[in-house]
Amino acid sequence: CLLHLTNGTAARQHFQKAMDTDTLPFRADSRINESIRAAARKHAGESLVLCDAAEALSANSPDGISGKEFFYEHVHLNPNGNYALAIAWAGQVEKLLGPALKGGARPAWASQAECEQLIGLTDWNRVSIFEDILRRVQQPPFSGQSGNAQRVARLQGEIDGLRRRLTSEAATQARETYLQALRRAPEDFRLHENYAEFLEDMHELKPAIAEREKVCELIPCTYFPYYALGVDLKDAGALPEAREALRKAAALKPDQGDNWLELGIVSARQGEWDASRQELETARRLSPEDPQVPLYLGEVLWKLGRRSEALASLREAIRLAPSDWQPHYRMASDLVQEGLFPDAAAEYQEVLRLNPAHVKTKLGLAAVLLNLGREPEAVRQLDEVLIQEPGNQAALELRRKIRR
Repeated sequence: CLLHLTNGTAARQHFQKAMDTDTLPFRADSRINESIRAAARKHAGESLVLCDAAEALSANSPDGISGKEFFYEHVHLNPNGNYALAIAWAGQVEKLLGPALKGGARPAWASQAECEQLIGLTDWNRVSIFEDILRRVQQPPFSGQSGNAQRVARLQGEIDGLRRRLTSEAATQARETYLQALRRAPEDFRLHENYAEFLEDMHELKPAIAEREKVCELIPCTYFPYYALGVDLKDAGALPEAREALRKAAALKPDQGDNWLELGIVSARQGEWDASRQELETARRLSPEDPQVPLYLGEVLWKLGRRSEALASLREAIRLAPSDWQPHYRMASDLVQEGLFPDAAAEYQEVLRLNPAHVKTKLGLAAVLLNLGREPEAVRQLDEVLIQEPGNQAALELRRKIRR
């Protein structure tokens, strides 16, 4: 309210108090920052300078209050924030440099655009970062915060805007940006990671896997490179190699739920249902709020003949992600096999509410409606399929059967 009343000074004091009393203390509060400033004053001299990031960012923010111009949310700096921090840091480091080192200096710091070229940052990476931030703020404790709906909408708007810029011409320019950056710094693992992300989005899995393998070579003691490599190998159908990479990731960080989820998916694709169940149950224990885990676990339990547990797992997936159509679709398919056609029809209809263009759901619903003797409704579903896909053989065959 104070900020809207243009009382920036008072608003800043209240924002600072809110941060100091935050029950989720991800940020340095005023006490910590003042301790750092006091230490800098105490030890000030020729070999020590203080880079006050909070003040540097505030000085370049409206009303002296850092916000979305520099941050994705309440913690993570966006590229503008990182550049502003780098300039502040560089300005302080410059004070420690002798005349010999300053002799050949450029008249001005490199621009933000130039820096982003040097580190291989493109719109493909920006989309990936925004999507990661969006996933985080849609989960507790952020999902229950006031104003989170507006934050989610803003982030989704940023993603949509960036995706509109991902043209074939932009892809050609981005590829050259990555390759130039890698020629300058071939051992920089972050450049290889950025390039791998781009290649994955372009569905070029073979070169993406090569980039992921290079990252594993450069930083072999970190779990994430092996995890990312395992996911790419899984998507490429190289399941034994994917399992090996994911196992290495699990050995390095055994408490990472998403890694156990991927291991469970790989085991399921190899038909190793009980191994998959164990891996997915580990994932569920480590990531109880991840809706993908009960979704996949439901399918695996069904394959193992544990049908009531499978349906319960799918209900849990629906509870965790009520706007996701996939668990409803899986549930409908299972209910059909149980002969529970009215319940299956309800689940198929929920899928179409969430994903109105899903052809397989319309076909499944049509078949269920025919079993329930609701032929006119079934015909409407089939006609919708044939409008979307005039040559759909399953729809044409069902239509012929109805006419007979």
